[in-house]
Amino acid sequence: MSDSNTTQIEQNENQISNYPSSSVLLATVQKEYEYESERAKRFEERTGILISFDGVLLVFILSNLKLSSIIANKIPTIWGIISSYLFITFIFITFIAIIASIFSFVRVVSAKKYNRITLDKFNQISAALPKENVEVGLIKSYKDVILFNSETNNKKIFWYKVGLYSMLVSLSLTCIVYGLSLLM
Repeated sequence: MSDSNTTQIEQNENQISNYPSSSVLLATVQKEYEYESERAKRFEERTGILISFDGVLLVFILSNLKLSSIIANKIPTIWGIISSYLFITFIFITFIAIIASIFSFVRVVSAKKYNRITLDKFNQISAALPKENVEVGLIKSYKDVILFNSETNNKKIFWYKVGLYSMLVSLSLTCIVYGLSLLM
């Protein structure tokens, strides 16, 4: 063998030994990538059910409250005016909470850009590289994608929580409004 071939082989062996744990790191980032993907799917699946529940609350309020008859029966006295005003205010706040909840849940399921590993680096040149070098390149690519997707998922979680709390407020107010409508 010529000296240049021997030198090149030694350099390749040194490069390979520079990344002895690359396969373990690659497996770890691949699992983290899958975790972020599953995390997004779980929130989107739950959100669909909660949007439906908001719709049920809205239909319940609209079908069970006879606002015109309640207002007509209570207007003649000052206490009737005050109770009608409070009742209408509670209904208004309930609708606002339901709309806020639906808006927040729509933000969760709306199409957000998720990054993926690009395939432009998969070519004959990268196929000829040592395995460990390719793994290190993939680790860097996965890391960038995971950081971006994690940030996107964190925004979805924020809107999910806002929607959930708004829904709980609207559920509580729906119970209060319905109870008041039975008393009026």
